[in-house]
Amino acid sequence: YDVVVIDEIQMISDVTRGAAWTKALLGLRCKEIHVCGGSEAQTIVKKLADSCGDDFELKEYERFSPLLLASKSMADDPTKAGCYRHVQPGDCVVA
Repeated sequence: YDVVVIDEIQMISDVTRGAAWTKALLGLRCKEIHVCGGSEAQTIVKKLADSCGDDFELKEYERFSPLLLASKSMADDPTKAGCYRHVQPGDCVVA
């Protein structure tokens, strides 16, 4: 591949799931890897890149709008079809 994107890279430091994220990151065969997620992963990802002899470049971005948690579920009943009909443009659904 030319480019691979891995999201939620902060999971690499998780005690129970971090090994799977490390394996996924180190097992990629591509020209460029973009990782997205919490800044707490920066040290680990940089160390991995350095140990592999790869370049590391950090880019930080500001959110266009704040990420807010809804006070209740957008789904009337998440087990039924059409349950997310209240989702609006700009909403983020985390499943």
